Amino acid sequence: MQLPWGASGEARSTSVRFYAPSLRYTSISIPHRIFVVVGQAAVRASLSALIQSEADLDLCGVAASAEEALGEGAWAACDLLLTDVALPGMDGIMLAEYVRAEYPGLPVVVVSATVDAATADRARGAGATAYLSTAHLGDTLAPALREALQGTAGEARGLGPQAKAVLHRVVLVDDHAILRWGLRRLFDSEPDFAVCGEAGTVDEGFQAVERLAPDLLVTDLTLDGRSGLELTAQVHRYHPGLPVVVVSMHDEALFGPRALAAGARGYVRKRQAEHDLLPAARAVLAGQTFAGGAVGPPAAAEAADPVSALSDREFEVFLLLGQGFAPRHIAETLCLSVSTVEAYRERMKEKLGVASSPVLLRFAVRWCKDRTE
Repeated sequence: MQLPWGASGEARSTSVRFYAPSLRYTSISIPHRIFVVVGQAAVRASLSALIQSEADLDLCGVAASAEEALGEGAWAACDLLLTDVALPGMDGIMLAEYVRAEYPGLPVVVVSATVDAATADRARGAGATAYLSTAHLGDTLAPALREALQGTAGEARGLGPQAKAVLHRVVLVDDHAILRWGLRRLFDSEPDFAVCGEAGTVDEGFQAVERLAPDLLVTDLTLDGRSGLELTAQVHRYHPGLPVVVVSMHDEALFGPRALAAGARGYVRKRQAEHDLLPAARAVLAGQTFAGGAVGPPAAAEAADPVSALSDREFEVFLLLGQGFAPRHIAETLCLSVSTVEAYRERMKEKLGVASSPVLLRFAVRWCKDRTE
């Protein structure tokens, strides 16, 4: 490409020459632009300083999370993306995978406080150009960035020659951060899974699916006053190919059929999540259904059962009544007001044809007992 004033070279070359009458030919250096994504402010500042200390490297932007980086979009105009593995929300390896998919020619260097073979496999599978430890970046960062920019990084920079890993990207939806943390640890401990996003509400969960295009959605049944089945049905409507696993405190014989009817492919009880969630995830990704700790759906609910007339939220209140929860405790569990629980109870009495709250309670207890014995 011919540049103005007689210069020649490519738009992202490291140097060009131009002719000035009084200076003859003069060379000027064009630094390579680096975008840094690191959650910890101190590490981010240290990396930025290291980059800016090099004449041929320049800092074109920083972000504290993958979501912030993707929202800004400034990294797309840079020559290289540098990201830490440990980021809030989507981690750095999932960011690398997204960036490499959108911009295959853009090098991505991944750094981590701890370097291990499993993380290196994930980085390689995501298309990272190099994988480095933050412990020795003072000596290795600039050479690694130059190698990545020249397309020569790889085995010498911690990735090795192994075959590319297959990663399944997971979005987690639960209104309790500590439970999301536990689920994230469970998935991230496996070489074939990586959590790419988290959410705490129905709306946030659907937005995460729209933005991140995951391979799997795992959602709690109860989400801050709304139902995970609402999210499941919404995802099934707009993304019918996305498998959904519902995690719930209720027995699969009670809520499993409703979850599958809403579009879920898997149903796992919270108390069994440590043992059943990963097999469920792999089953639904393979096109199967999973409930009750085994591949295959739970038994369908009886069509003549009057309880089938209840809405999902009414049914959830009904199950908690059947398990001995008082209205106040139901309200706390479902993040509702006591008056809202009372309103649901009145609707249930009408739909089930019972005359009083004590009769409704006895009916609920018997119904739950019959289906879990």
